Amino acid sequence: MSTLKFVRLMCIFMSGIIISNCSDSTIEPTEKILPDGISGFTKFNYSLISTAPIHTQTSMLSGYQNSLYRFGSRAPVQILNLLNNSWSEIALPDSTYWRWDGAAVTIQDSIFVIATSTASNSYDILKLNVNTNQFGHTFVDLPYYFHYPAYCVNQDKIIFFSLKCDSVFEYNSTISKISKIAENPYLNSEDVNLTLSSGKYLNYFYVFGGYTTLLKNLFYRFNLNDNQWEQLSIPPILEKKQLQGASFGDHFLFLCDSVSTYEYNFADSKWYLDSSKVPVYHRNLVGELWQGEWSFFSADSCLYGTMNLGDIVWKISK
Repeated sequence: MSTLKFVRLMCIFMSGIIISNCSDSTIEPTEKILPDGISGFTKFNYSLISTAPIHTQTSMLSGYQNSLYRFGSRAPVQILNLLNNSWSEIALPDSTYWRWDGAAVTIQDSIFVIATSTASNSYDILKLNVNTNQFGHTFVDLPYYFHYPAYCVNQDKIIFFSLKCDSVFEYNSTISKISKIAENPYLNSEDVNLTLSSGKYLNYFYVFGGYTTLLKNLFYRFNLNDNQWEQLSIPPILEKKQLQGASFGDHFLFLCDSVSTYEYNFADSKWYLDSSKVPVYHRNLVGELWQGEWSFFSADSCLYGTMNLGDIVWKISK
């Protein structure tokens, strides 16, 4: 057995032990006084549903009907059937389909991969027909420096940007055309790992993050009707925390560390602290926290998430 495989198995085993000990619904939060700006407690349900059969350096998650599609680097697309918890694969046609550090989104019967590959000098948006399992190039190019985007789907359009982009982009999947629609309030010239979290609620595109290259996290929402930004307030405790998250329903969920999760509720515009205390992040064999990079797919009533470290898939619901 390889060292990497042994470490992965041990991490998953240790996570299982911690989950069995810490996910008891009777556990109460230790906080006696809520931090400034946090309105109350909430509780989410967490289920570790599977482990991907192939390790990938990056992961981009989307879904179609009763399956999740996990894209990543040079590996085949890994498909998890949620009805029987079985995995299958779709091989990439050639190296021009390698992709890293982007996003995968579903529109009707197609999954679009918004990502680039400097390794194969390929920068266009990819398209997978989920009925035929056939890949294709759109030949609509992304910026060379594009990675780790904030994104959402608005009807047949994909709205997205990354930290080093000066603009917000709109990709019209019907006519396969990309255009700039607004300025990027998170613009930063530094090359960084994943810092932005995003989601959509009603006619707004919400984006949170930026800390590590910015002085503190920012929180904005983008009006999809008139393409205008509006800045929102953040509790002081979250201004300088590294958070990763996405939205489902009227919940914007943020993973912070091994047992801390926060929610911004779209319905009442308030922040909450999750009292579940479920350790969704790995720790290695010496106890160091492995945050890794997350990718999410939002269903109607739940959020699916996968991380490149450990290659596990979570289901989060309310």
